[in-house]
Amino acid sequence: MSKINSTYHCRKCRQALFTNQSLVPHGEGKSKPFMKKKKIKGKKNSKSNKKRSYKQNNCSSYFLEKHAWMGDVEKLKGIINCPKCKTKLGSFNWSGRQCSCGVWVTPCFQIAQSKVDQKIIKFDQYLQQIIRSFPTNSGNSIQNNKSMEMKEKEKEKEKEQEKENLKEKEDENEKKNEKEKNEEYIKENLKEQKQKQEIQSNEND
Repeated sequence: MSKINSTYHCRKCRQALFTNQSLVPHGEGKSKPFMKKKKIKGKKNSKSNKKRSYKQNNCSSYFLEKHAWMGDVEKLKGIINCPKCKTKLGSFNWSGRQCSCGVWVTPCFQIAQSKVDQKIIKFDQYLQQIIRSFPTNSGNSIQNNKSMEMKEKEKEKEKEQEKENLKEKEDENEKKNEKEKNEEYIKENLKEQKQKQEIQSNEND
């Protein structure tokens, strides 16, 4: 299996679609170019009525393996749209289709080269690109995880704030209790002094 060295993106919305590993080769050793007669009306024996030949490597489309983002491809043939912006990218046909180079490809999952852009990247960058842009449940789960982490952090902050508030209240209560004790002590002292003064005054009398 070849290494991932390039990705292909929707030209309109930049959605990541497939890599070079998904390309199906259809050149040498696969099948012979399909030759088609080009007829011109009124010139049955004309020299121009020759078989039209195709140059190899003159492909205007990419042929891929079946991908989940293509949607329902169980029918005999149909259209392949971008999973994000729904732009038409190509078509599929289980009976096969002829490439512009002349080779017949079966089954055919064909993407027009004019609808996608190739980007040569490293594997790590590819993974990051897939995580950021591919519209799957995994991307949603990552966002959900981030939101859950934010909520947990907020809850922790709230708990810490509650603890600080409780501590402040406890400190205030302690100070209040100490103040009340001091006031009671002062009152008792004053009361004792007053009683002593009364006793002394009575003795003097």
